[in-house]
Amino acid sequence: MLAEIDTEPYSCPEVLRFTDEPINLYYPRGTSNTVNQYFRFSYRDGKRMRHLHIPGGNTRNSKAIERAKRVQAFVNQGATPSQVRSLIEGWQTRPNTRVNTLF
Repeated sequence: MLAEIDTEPYSCPEVLRFTDEPINLYYPRGTSNTVNQYFRFSYRDGKRMRHLHIPGGNTRNSKAIERAKRVQAFVNQGATPSQVRSLIEGWQTRPNTRVNTLF
């Protein structure tokens, strides 16, 4: 006998969760010899902690401060982590696709 097919749309529960402090400060690692701090958005993807840089400059830059406040307000309004991530990714200045210029 064939099993009944569920016709309801399947909704996958979001595995992304907020951390205790979704907006925090960090110093860049690597070869950078800077004393500047930057804002980042932190969230959990399953068990893994993820961080996403909030573009706009260091913590003394008014654009970065305004964007960090905007992200915090968005979180306080009840946005999901994926919605916050989409907001921040919209501010990225790097294009996601590379153009081949060898023609």
